[in-house]
Amino acid sequence: MEVETIEKQGDASEFFGIKSSKTFRNYIENRIGRVKDIETRFILKGVLEAYEHFHPKAKEDNFKLEIEIISGWKGIGDIRVYLGFDNDFRINVPIKDKVTHIVSWSKHHVKKEDLNAMIRVIKKMDVNEEISCYEIAKKMGLDWKNDVWKNRTKVYFPKYYYPIKILEKLKIISYSGKGDVKRLV
Repeated sequence: MEVETIEKQGDASEFFGIKSSKTFRNYIENRIGRVKDIETRFILKGVLEAYEHFHPKAKEDNFKLEIEIISGWKGIGDIRVYLGFDNDFRINVPIKDKVTHIVSWSKHHVKKEDLNAMIRVIKKMDVNEEISCYEIAKKMGLDWKNDVWKNRTKVYFPKYYYPIKILEKLKIISYSGKGDVKRLV
C-alpha cells in the first residue's frame, strides 16, 4: 500500500495551532494531545524530548523578583510590622523581551517612606483580611484611576507595586494577580 504524502509550504504562522501557542514546547504538547495515531504521538513525544534536551526549561527561580535591604535587617529574627522599616530597599525586576525572550534585570530603589506608607495600610487590616488595590489606594489618600494608574512611573511602581512585592517577598502579605492583597501576619 502506497502512502500519500502532503506537505505544506509557506508561512509557518499559517499552520494550524501556531497562532494560539506561545512557545514551541506548548505547540508540540498541544499536537500530542490532539493526535490519535499512537506512532505519530510517539514521534512527537520524541521531538519534544529532543527539544527539551537542547533547550532545557529555565528554572523559574532565576526570574523571580530579587529584593535587597540596603542596610540593617538581614533576615534574622522577626520583622516588627507595627514599627515599619528604617531602611530603603533595592529591588531587581526581571524583564523578558517579547521577541528574543532574553531576560534583563531592571534595578529600582524603593524608599522606606513609600514602604512604610504601605505598611500603615496593611497594619490597619486584620490578619487574613483581603482588600483590593482600589481600597489600598483610597486608604493611602489616592484615587486609583487618576493618581495611581495614570502615573505608573511616578506613583504606581514606586509607591504601590514595589512596596507590595517587597511585603509579599517578606511573607507579610499575599498578593493575587488581580490586585487583591491579603494580610498574613
